Amino acid sequence: YAAPEQFRGEATRWTDLYGAGGVLLFLLTGEATAARPQRLQEVDLTGVECSQGTLAVLGELIRSIPEDRFKSAAAARDAVEGALRVLRAAPSGGAPSGGAQEEGRRAAGGPEQGVPPIGDQIAAAARQAAAQAVSGLGAAVVA
Repeated sequence: YAAPEQFRGEATRWTDLYGAGGVLLFLLTGEATAARPQRLQEVDLTGVECSQGTLAVLGELIRSIPEDRFKSAAAARDAVEGALRVLRAAPSGGAPSGGAQEEGRRAAGGPEQGVPPIGDQIAAAARQAAAQAVSGLGAAVVA
């Protein structure tokens, strides 16, 4: 999950933010940033199934130019928390619609009483891991 500047032997205060975005992308897609198509030197997020808020956070975390990323870990954390608030307030529970959710329901044999579909469980785990990763970055950057 190395940021582009690391390949040039540089590290900035924004380098860890790219790494957190790389982890989030992997949690959502199973792919590393380097495995995704590139468009205008940016990682192409076409087809990533998540909320628009999550996609916006992810896109800003993995910008190729460090200065185009969030200005601080605290700003990234605030954006993640904002996206989570929107997801929690969504009537559908915030799960992405379509492919992953439906595939999860089929694989599980349909929804069981009181058990969220596997797609919902994966989305919730990804959101929690991303929030923890970004919160940890805030502590690391401040230290």
